[in-house]
Amino acid sequence: MKPLQRRAAFVALVLAVALAHLLLGRHFASQMALLHEAARLPPRLQATYVRTLAVAEAPATAKPSPPPRPRKPARLASHVAAVADTPASAASAAEAPASVPAAPQAVAEAASVPQPPDPAASAPANVAQAAPPAASAAASQPGEGFSWPASTRIDYVFKGQWQGEVQGTAQVEWVHAGERYQVHVELFVGPRFAPLATWRMSSDGRVTPAGLAPQRYDQETKVAFGSPRRAGMRFGETEVQLANGSRLPRPPGLQDTASQFVQLTYVFSVTPQKLRAGESVVLPLALPRYIANFVYDVVGEETLFTRFGELQAFHVKPRREVLRSGDRSVEVWIAPRLQYLPVRIRIVQDEATWLDLLIDELPRQASR
Repeated sequence: MKPLQRRAAFVALVLAVALAHLLLGRHFASQMALLHEAARLPPRLQATYVRTLAVAEAPATAKPSPPPRPRKPARLASHVAAVADTPASAASAAEAPASVPAAPQAVAEAASVPQPPDPAASAPANVAQAAPPAASAAASQPGEGFSWPASTRIDYVFKGQWQGEVQGTAQVEWVHAGERYQVHVELFVGPRFAPLATWRMSSDGRVTPAGLAPQRYDQETKVAFGSPRRAGMRFGETEVQLANGSRLPRPPGLQDTASQFVQLTYVFSVTPQKLRAGESVVLPLALPRYIANFVYDVVGEETLFTRFGELQAFHVKPRREVLRSGDRSVEVWIAPRLQYLPVRIRIVQDEATWLDLLIDELPRQASR
């Protein structure tokens, strides 16, 4: 080999080794950054679950009022005519005490004559009961008189479609200590000891009079034999840093993918009149790539068949207009008799990718 060729081959080898070292260094640097970021995650709040939350008794329904007695307009008309045409009878009624009871009888019979409807009296009785003063006060002053649920863990089972039919388990955990809270959502495809895939979402922040105020959000997706993919968001007082690095202004009441479940519990607890078919709730939501106002419509009340019996819940579904391609829509079923907790969750990406979670057993709670 000529000296010039040998020199060129040597230079090429050096460049190849340098490039390999550069790529390897970047790989290790990224892995160290992930480990460093994981090490910087806030310590997970701990709770000891000591009791099982029972389903509250259904509110008593008012007994229907008895039907009115049959009216006798003909008899009343003849009686009134007889009284009007006989002045002497009126005089004798005034003089004789025995005839006094006839007057109340005539008044009672006169009351049975059909009268023009009174708009105030014709309103259904249950309209006034649907929004009692306490609920109205809560609607005008959110958070007043509201007590956050004790730290709670809900276990689910799910089925769905994700590269074929899948089954698994999930857990939503709400933990709070003083003004601080954490919400953890974990899904396991297949058995937990050797899952085919896992999704983890965590929200960490403060509890305020207006609900939850996230300070950071972290998510991790891991498929068997693959490296985990992580993303996170940071919430400042006036702006939010999304997972793609962009910074956007922080709107009031902003939530993340994990905190939205507990925030909806808060909203419907302080304004129960909104949990009716046809009502809607607007919730600003921060997703890894953008921020948008999500409108959640109350579809209606449904009966869920769980392992511990039938349970009434309201189906709350977001409108998909604001979703971007590849993002997931999250529907929830809120159970008023279980402290307005989400007892069913449906996560939909498209027709071929969805998971349907149903509560597996009654929630576990801490003492406080």
